[in-house]
Amino acid sequence: MIAIIAQRGNGDRPGADITEPLLNNLDVMRERGRVELDRYEPQSPVTLLTTYQPNIMNGDIIKIVDAGYGPVWYGKITSIEHVMLPGGAVTSLNVLRRL
Repeated sequence: MIAIIAQRGNGDRPGADITEPLLNNLDVMRERGRVELDRYEPQSPVTLLTTYQPNIMNGDIIKIVDAGYGPVWYGKITSIEHVMLPGGAVTSLNVLRRL
């Protein structure tokens, strides 16, 4: 049986052990650890409007440089909508921002 330790930051807030006998692949176990860590991180949904972005996908982690939010921050894309307007195409992104 494979065992991993998933840790973020200082690792000073341990969670409960996860026992899942069907997880037998290291990559799948890492993803499960990442999902569990994300579940307990405080997050805030943000909607962003940008120029047309054809190469982004749900689940991508993006870097945001926006004077409205202060310092640079990273977020996970949860939904994408491309809209055609008279002036050109735009992309609307719903992003989860870690606080």
